[in-house]
Amino acid sequence: MSNLSLRFFLLAELTLTDELSIRTRFNIKYIKRIHKMSLGHLYSFAGKYRTVNLSKGGFLFPSAQFISKVMDDFEDDILSK
Repeated sequence: MSNLSLRFFLLAELTLTDELSIRTRFNIKYIKRIHKMSLGHLYSFAGKYRTVNLSKGGFLFPSAQFISKVMDDFEDDILSK
């Protein structure tokens, strides 16, 4: 991990930890915010759902066409409880 990437991850951690309260809702919007803060310097789609498929080093990330539905289900089945 580069020094720049580490800085963004640490900044995201510090910012979100400082803002954390009993009222914080850990939902899809919050997950997207974490993603944008920590990876926005690397990916133009950070904080948004991908519209293209990606792989890295032979590992295929989840298919873009299913991300929205899977994340909605995750929020309904897990996060909202």
